[in-house]
Amino acid sequence: MPWKVKFLSLLLFSSMSYAQNSITITDEEEIEMADRISAYLAKVSRKVMECTEKQNNQHEGCTCQTREICPFKKEYDEFTEVVCLAFKRYPNWKTNNLIYDNGHIIGTINMNHHYGKHCK
Repeated sequence: MPWKVKFLSLLLFSSMSYAQNSITITDEEEIEMADRISAYLAKVSRKVMECTEKQNNQHEGCTCQTREICPFKKEYDEFTEVVCLAFKRYPNWKTNNLIYDNGHIIGTINMNHHYGKHCK
């Protein structure tokens, strides 16, 4: 499996997988928070992609499985900060994936497993 697929699959599964343990959000504030999560995740993803492209599609040293090995600590910290804020405001997001805006899906359960340990 190509590294890009592996990286993205960490947080994204088929829509069928998200059907279980998912909630549909319609509240404007919740949607804004979900959009913030998506935006910060995209920032980290862009950094990883740029790093990999500079290394001729070699991902070693470009991934952020943990903060300690992440070469983009600022972006990683920003992402985990917004995820933790979301979990503080909406605790049920830890155990439910989000569906909103015509099928947009965010895997907050998986985010909680990987980044929730950073939340206080």
